[in-house]
Amino acid sequence: MTAPRLRNRPARGDELELSVESLAYGGAGVARLDGYVVFVQGAVPGDRVLARVGRAKRDYAEARVVELVLPSPERIPARAEHPGAPWQVLPYERQLAEKQRQVVDALERLGRFDAPPAQVHE
Repeated sequence: MTAPRLRNRPARGDELELSVESLAYGGAGVARLDGYVVFVQGAVPGDRVLARVGRAKRDYAEARVVELVLPSPERIPARAEHPGAPWQVLPYERQLAEKQRQVVDALERLGRFDAPPAQVHE
C-alpha cells in the first residue's frame, strides 16, 4: 500500500508546523504531513515544531527547526552546541534504545535477517 500523495507538496522556504514521530538514521526527526515524510534536523520524537523546508523532493522533504513550539517530554538540555551530536538532547538510555532499533531495522530490512540478535551492551 502506498502513502497518499499531497496535492500541494511543500516547497523550499515553506514553514510547517509538525509533530515529530521518530528518529531517522543520522539523527533527523521524522514527521508526516498528510502522509508526506519530512525529515526535521534539530527535532526529536514528541516535539511539536515550526520547521522551514530546505529541500523538497517527490517522496520527502528536508527541513530545519525554526521554533520549538512544544518540546518533547523526553527532551533534556544540550551539553554543548555540536552539530555532530543531534541526539544529545535525549536521555542516554533513549539514545541507546534508538540506536538498537535502527540496527535491528537495518538487519531485518536490508540484511533480510529474521529477529536479529542485537542487544545493548553496557
